[in-house]
Amino acid sequence: MEIIRLSAELKDKPIVSMVDGKIIAKVKDLLVDPDTRTISAILFEEGGILSRQAKLIPSDAVQVWGVDVILITSADAVVPKEQLECSRRCLTVGTQLKGRAIVSQDGKQIGELNDVVIDDQGVVVGYDLSKVSIEGPVAKSKRIGVDATHALGPDVLVIDQARLPE
Repeated sequence: MEIIRLSAELKDKPIVSMVDGKIIAKVKDLLVDPDTRTISAILFEEGGILSRQAKLIPSDAVQVWGVDVILITSADAVVPKEQLECSRRCLTVGTQLKGRAIVSQDGKQIGELNDVVIDDQGVVVGYDLSKVSIEGPVAKSKRIGVDATHALGPDVLVIDQARLPE
């Protein structure tokens, strides 16, 4: 059975190495590739207040996007944020996507993004809205399928309104 959930449900979940069963870290945020609309990496931090460093685990190292824990191949999968190619163009869900305006291709305000909806393979399958500015099925469900995406840019999510349910 496929598990569909908001990315926020993964925040603070333990990331566990399948090699030795050690907890590597806890999920701080997820990076979304705007081109493929998939989770490209898990973001976490290491160190103390003065020496905190952002680290990433590429999504291809994730074996299981579990309900209670994220299982990865091994601790060797961890890389500094700067080493992952996608880190410059990918968008963090918590700090860059949440609260983002959603507009249609013809310039109408659709709503505001609350979170991304992901499946158990780390694929973004939809968007959860915190505010909805249109009538109809989207207003009732507060969800838009990822297939309606026209552009997931650095400032705005543009939706093809013709792909929204009527």
